[in-house]
Amino acid sequence: MDLSAESIEFECPACAFTNTVTLRQVELEEQIICDGCLEMIHIHDEESSTRRAREDVESALNSLEGLFKRGFT
Repeated sequence: MDLSAESIEFECPACAFTNTVTLRQVELEEQIICDGCLEMIHIHDEESSTRRAREDVESALNSLEGLFKRGFT
C-alpha cells in the first residue's frame, strides 16, 4: 500500500490559509505557493519524519492485510 498520494492540510505561516499537499510533496520538501496569500512556502520534513511515519504505517497496513488474507491463522 502506498500512502504517498494521501493529502494533508496545513496552515500558511504567513496568513493562516489552509493549504493541501500530498505526503510525497512533504517528503520531497517541495516549495508550494499559498492559495491564500501567494507566498512561497518551503516545506521542511524535519529528520525525514514524514517518510519514516508513512513507511511504518504502510508496513503495519501490509501486515494487517496479510493477516486478513491468511484468515488470522
